[in-house]
Amino acid sequence: MKKIRTFDYLFKKAPEFGKIKRAATEGEVLEKFHEIFKGYEKIAVPVKIVKGILYIEIENAAWRNELKFRDEEIAARINEFFGEPRVKKVIVTN
Repeated sequence: MKKIRTFDYLFKKAPEFGKIKRAATEGEVLEKFHEIFKGYEKIAVPVKIVKGILYIEIENAAWRNELKFRDEEIAARINEFFGEPRVKKVIVTN
């Protein structure tokens, strides 16, 4: 008799759902970015995540430099918020 698995179990454990899970977790980082970094709404736009690299767009040169110095802190706060490693690196662009 086959064992019945819940969708939650399959989503988290089954290797064939890996791409879907990665897309969902990456999308969640983009969605929650301004919740994690309150006050950044007017200066920073999280654009995408590719292979654990978060790309943030910033128009103002002074803020771009400031966030480049804080890139490791940004990644650490995101990973701490989610309780798992989701971002390996942050790249700040214009």
